[in-house]
Amino acid sequence: MSEEDLVIASDIPAAPSRVVLSGAAIAIGVMLVIGGVLWILVRKVFLIHVAPLKITGVREVAECIRTGRNVLILAPPAARFEAEAAATLGGVIAIRHFEHPSDWSTFDQKPVLLTRLVQMENTQVAAIMEVPASTDDYRRMFPLMAVVDLREEPLLWLKQYEGPAQSLIWEECRPLAALWPLGAQLAKEIKSETNVLEDTIASEMLERADPYYRLTWK
Repeated sequence: MSEEDLVIASDIPAAPSRVVLSGAAIAIGVMLVIGGVLWILVRKVFLIHVAPLKITGVREVAECIRTGRNVLILAPPAARFEAEAAATLGGVIAIRHFEHPSDWSTFDQKPVLLTRLVQMENTQVAAIMEVPASTDDYRRMFPLMAVVDLREEPLLWLKQYEGPAQSLIWEECRPLAALWPLGAQLAKEIKSETNVLEDTIASEMLERADPYYRLTWK
């Protein structure tokens, strides 16, 4: 470059801060909208909005009986349907009201009876005791049995149904433990409503439980 050449140079002007912030805000807004739409789709497809199906005591009883284990079921006096559901399974000696004492059947004789039944060939035992919640160690009292405690479980689920349709939803869900989370979700969604019809609850539970029933039949 000679001394006679003329060079003209200038710095690239920086974008105004307002333009940069505006562009960032638009980008963030678009990402939030897209993310919200995707989240709604994912919830509908994968049923994320449904409370997770936990291993409940009733399911644990069914699993014990399915695998051939002898089981002692501790059921609350106010929730007898769990005990009845367990006792109706075929191929099992079900001893109902195992908590009842008498002059010829004392509590000390109960372990002896269970031991004799368990030692019999091709025999599976499901003993059902309807007793209130306590600190008694039934696992130590009956070491040959798998003890499943149902005394607190239904009451804990019932608390999640608080609202205008608590009794209606519980009536629809209580026979099957698999429906308890679905009922809790429904109770949460209609908690602010004041007038809830029985037909509405029945149709809502039928729609929500449809995937469960289809999977069961398959």
